[in-house]
Amino acid sequence: MVLLLVLVLATLVAGLATTFSSSAQLQLQVARDLRDSSGAELLAHSGLEFAQRHLFLDPRWTGNPDGIPVFIGSGLFVVTRSDLPGEDSGFELAALEIEGLSGVGRYRLGAEVEVATSDLLRNKAIAALGGEAVLHHCNVYGDMAFSDVEGGVYDWVPDGLGGGDWALASGVVLGDFAFSSTEVTGTLFKHGIVPYLPGGRELTTGMPLMMPSWDLAPYLQADPKVVVYDHVTSLSGVVVEETAVFLLDPGQELVLDDVELRGGAIIFVENDYDLRGGARNRVVLKHVNSIGGGAGGVHPNIGLVAPASVISDETGLVNTFTGLSFWHTMDNVNRVEFHGQLLVVNGAVLNNADLYFDPEVAANPPLGMSYAGPQPGARLISVRELFEE
Repeated sequence: MVLLLVLVLATLVAGLATTFSSSAQLQLQVARDLRDSSGAELLAHSGLEFAQRHLFLDPRWTGNPDGIPVFIGSGLFVVTRSDLPGEDSGFELAALEIEGLSGVGRYRLGAEVEVATSDLLRNKAIAALGGEAVLHHCNVYGDMAFSDVEGGVYDWVPDGLGGGDWALASGVVLGDFAFSSTEVTGTLFKHGIVPYLPGGRELTTGMPLMMPSWDLAPYLQADPKVVVYDHVTSLSGVVVEETAVFLLDPGQELVLDDVELRGGAIIFVENDYDLRGGARNRVVLKHVNSIGGGAGGVHPNIGLVAPASVISDETGLVNTFTGLSFWHTMDNVNRVEFHGQLLVVNGAVLNNADLYFDPEVAANPPLGMSYAGPQPGARLISVRELFEE
């Protein structure tokens, strides 16, 4: 009887152990499934943020190239864009599907993001619209853009009636592109696939570079915040609070030597001048100059606006430009600081420079100038969970 009781008890204990073991394994499996499910959901939301960032940088981004997933830890996500990005529209809706996978967990999101598609140039610290782009020992605190393939730039073409339109740039000579000992905190935007920044962020895009529209005639109107220098070819040791406007004959050279033009400077040229032709004038920087950054000018964001002038320096001392600077050509300019934005039409060779992008300048360009499109952006319109059909 005792032996029988012991056998019964042993059987009961073994059964209970098996039950507890099965229950524990079931609970562990449920916990793993919940973990995988939560992980997949988090990965899908990470994919959505990833997509918004890419669409902000490049509104024509089409999702993960060739469906290659982005791995995070032991999981991954894939972003697919189902609409076709437009070439010329200002705004459009990007239709996205984001799938997160973690273990056995799978989570899918559908989203619509409104993106601006018409302006690559606007939010860049420096943009080169043609010719060579060579930066030596420079620090760029922001994004850069240049075109290294034919057909990537549109010029502003005035109609002679106060308006105009953008047209594919003709006669643009593509030069060397080199960035030695140059650090870029943002992204280098380009049109080709050749790498230029070892270890830096680069993005190949189909969006064109659009020259800003420009008309300098408003600066000739009488205004107490404007000082006109009529055929003055040398300025030295002065401080000017107003916007300085220089009227020069074709071929004349302007020397700026130890000056502070706090309201910015305009090297006037008629708006029908072909910026793709030779430079009309030359500006030579000597010693230390500061242009822009003051509050006494006709507009707060004027740097050195000289779309028909080649800019060079003779002494290599520090020159500072604040606001939007718009130049025909940069000829071996040394030791400069830009706070705002620099646009160069026909080639930029720059040595030992610091360029700091200021979004306020891009949001409010100087009088007589405007960008081709709206502020780039990516705004989430809707998001929903996608279920298996």
